[in-house]
Amino acid sequence: MKCYRRVQISNNKLRISGFTVVELLTVIAVIVILIALLLPALRQARLLANRVVCASNLRSIGLANRIYSIQYDGSYPPVDIGVWPMDVGWNINRNHYVIGNASGPAILYNTGILPNPAVYYCPESGIFDNPAYVNTLYGIPITPGSQSYEYAAISYCYYVGRGEGAFDFDGNGWVKLIATTGYVTNPTTQAVYNNNYLDPLHPFAQSPISNPATIVASDVMVSQGSSWFFNASLSNGGAHVANGVIAPWSNHVTSAIGAPDGGNDLYNDCSVSWVGFPFLQCRYTYPASNQLNFWQ
Repeated sequence: MKCYRRVQISNNKLRISGFTVVELLTVIAVIVILIALLLPALRQARLLANRVVCASNLRSIGLANRIYSIQYDGSYPPVDIGVWPMDVGWNINRNHYVIGNASGPAILYNTGILPNPAVYYCPESGIFDNPAYVNTLYGIPITPGSQSYEYAAISYCYYVGRGEGAFDFDGNGWVKLIATTGYVTNPTTQAVYNNNYLDPLHPFAQSPISNPATIVASDVMVSQGSSWFFNASLSNGGAHVANGVIAPWSNHVTSAIGAPDGGNDLYNDCSVSWVGFPFLQCRYTYPASNQLNFWQ
């Protein structure tokens, strides 16, 4: 005769292991909090990294300018001062230049001295890295004359050969210096002040033998009248719209008012320096173009 003994099984042995809903929600909440704490730091790290890439781009342009000057009689790539500093095409038919010729940094690309098109675009650029608005260097072939350069632009201002001041067109289509001083409205404070364009310490470079501290190129940092171009709604009064795309004109724009955080300047000794927003100065103006002010 067999005897059977009843064995008490513990409830713990019957319970299936796993997370409860409360535990799962707690873990998710912790992860969300950590992400919220880390995102600003990661974003700031990305912005700083892009500043470094931008500075490297400008330094490459400076070194390429030096190589060009060795090959072409001690001069830098010429520029049409009748166009905006970020334009790389002659858009005025005068002298021996015709519409469609390259100028400024585009010559470095066209001659094969600086063939990487990515160098000509800031990683934090606005409308001037938008193919919907401009023909970028990515579409410009090496063969001269095979594609029009008219209205092509990069996201850096090239100041070689220009003079600081306010420029305007006369009746013949020429550009003339109309002022060495002028009244400029600060887009941030709306304060109007008398600006001296002729900064004796940091004028624009004219040639390789210019003062090492003269400016060769810089980030695009431009305001219109008393407002910044910025990425916002159509009603802001300052945004630039092209082909339905709204984007800032200036590079490195992160602030709510649409102002750049600052920008990199390339000097004639091939050094590059970041200039923070509070230290920007207006150096170049187009009064006839709804008061476009360029800042360095």
